Amino acid sequence: MTALVIALVLAAGLIALGAWGPKLVHAAGPSFRRRPRIAVGLLGTGIFLWIAAALSLAQLLVWAGTGPQILSDRASQICVSCLQATNPFASAQLPWAPPALLTISFSLLALAGLIAIGLVRLVRTERSTEQLSRDLHAQGEPRTIAGATVLVVPDSRPLAFTFPARRGGIVLSTQTLHQLNENELAGVLAHEKAHLSQRHHLTSQILEALPLLVRRIPLVSATLQSIAELQEIAADNAAQREVDTATLASALLKMGGGSAPSMPAERQGVAVLNAAGSGRIQQLVGAHAGKTNFRPALALTLCFALLGAAWLAICTPYLQALLQGCW
Repeated sequence: MTALVIALVLAAGLIALGAWGPKLVHAAGPSFRRRPRIAVGLLGTGIFLWIAAALSLAQLLVWAGTGPQILSDRASQICVSCLQATNPFASAQLPWAPPALLTISFSLLALAGLIAIGLVRLVRTERSTEQLSRDLHAQGEPRTIAGATVLVVPDSRPLAFTFPARRGGIVLSTQTLHQLNENELAGVLAHEKAHLSQRHHLTSQILEALPLLVRRIPLVSATLQSIAELQEIAADNAAQREVDTATLASALLKMGGGSAPSMPAERQGVAVLNAAGSGRIQQLVGAHAGKTNFRPALALTLCFALLGAAWLAICTPYLQALLQGCW
């Protein structure tokens, strides 16, 4: 099998998984919910493996042919020597292929662009989160409730959410304190503390750094939604070790309408994770009921593993040539 055929197969696989992957993610949901923390790691890794495999297509296409010479003879010979040091398909090169230098440059520029956009989005998110935290601290007061230090803000809605620890941690509204009994409040606080201890904010911030163009890929969009749900389920599981299921479900039901901070939507940073939301109650009270079909989860795991293997197989020869000083 030549490099061109492998490139076409890989490209077809990436397109198919990118377009129809959401069905697989949805089908794997029940089994993922049994081990939400493991599933978050798998899905997050899968996103970056898909992106890495897509970017490595350029390096694979370089092996398909030499392309027209666009550099001087001496520079061209240096590039040829480097590429030959990596290419396991040298005997099957096609002279009409795209110039190798341009092909590799496209891949490197795309990678640099993704990193640059990601850093910009991270900075913007951090600034937004910091400003929101300052606004809330200006109108709220810190208290110790059930052994946890929280910021209590005046608001007529039942609110409970969490900033990263460096930005203030847990925030509750006055209505939450009035509406929940002692055990329900303990369950909500346990849920929020789980967000902090399991570093859900870090995961959310890393994924939020993905450019909008990447986030619109069906597989990526569905995976991000699944990760957000699984983080909440993981926090619920931790809270269930502090209070019983009925108490936690009652607390979530009472707070069903308070899923957003009392701030304009444009001021909310992704580093804010919410405890409220009646949509999780069905999952909470019916968790692990009946048999679960693990085949979709295994199929998705296999797809990600194959992408990772393809990426390693393509990039390893380039790394080896670079470390050995092919020039």
